[in-house]
Amino acid sequence: MELLLIEDDDIKADIIMEFLTEESKLTDSIIRKQSWQSGIIEIINNKEKYNLVLLDMSMPRYDANVGDVNEEFETFAGWDILREMKRRDIILKVCVITSFDYFGEGENVLDSNTLNEELEEEFPKLYKGMIYFNSSQINWKEELKQLILKGSL
Repeated sequence: MELLLIEDDDIKADIIMEFLTEESKLTDSIIRKQSWQSGIIEIINNKEKYNLVLLDMSMPRYDANVGDVNEEFETFAGWDILREMKRRDIILKVCVITSFDYFGEGENVLDSNTLNEELEEEFPKLYKGMIYFNSSQINWKEELKQLILKGSL
């Protein structure tokens, strides 16, 4: 299985990649991208390569070497990637893996359950669910392993 991880947090990405590498039967290779831009470019250019995309919801628009990422941070960057995939008719299985319970600010705040429901409704061919990542717990590992092994991919 070829997996694309789109995640800006180095610690989170390292923990996820380490887990998937330890469970070697789960993946053949893992490619990581760190922003909306590098993630969507990778998907567009290599859409036939991947079996699964693990997608962070909130991330910078551009990689750190492009400019000041703090000015271009997108709360719903993962949603934007899913919209672009749908617009281009790119069918890849996507699982959101996030550390947040709430997304957005003010009137635009969504809790993770509401976000999950909206993603399921808007992207039924792409979206395979949301996993809550917490490095001090192991639940996310089992959820990810089951997602991969159940054949829902």
